[in-house]
Amino acid sequence: MWNNSVMDNTSESAKTDQHVWDRVGAITRKRRFTDYPGARQATFAASCLNWFAWILVAGCGIGGLLLLTYTDPAARSYHSFGERHPFVWHGITLVLGGFLQMMVVVMISNFVKATVSFQSEVGAFFGAFKEAAVNVSDPHRWGGDPLDA
Repeated sequence: MWNNSVMDNTSESAKTDQHVWDRVGAITRKRRFTDYPGARQATFAASCLNWFAWILVAGCGIGGLLLLTYTDPAARSYHSFGERHPFVWHGITLVLGGFLQMMVVVMISNFVKATVSFQSEVGAFFGAFKEAAVNVSDPHRWGGDPLDA
């Protein structure tokens, strides 16, 4: 069987480091995510903005369609399309402009929510890493004398 001589000569500190990484996973699963100041408010504001933007997307679509289908009651069938439907360009502008602008707002609010969630998870991971590293390197935990090191 293949044998790696580098792995056979692994120092004791490298084995301790592996033990730290094993403990980080276990500690992270047990820890709650870090609740940073303002994180809940940012998530709530982003959720409200997201909800409001979707309402405006629907409103822009409905309003634009109403403007597109509006027919001037004074116009006759022999008039041009622009005279029979005077607000068609306003409707097209409202649908396209409103949709694009509100999609940007939806993207920004989802980015804020994802960033806050990511920071919370990373904070929990690094907190667990710090706790695992302190527990492994503490000589009193293993019954050793700190002066022997």
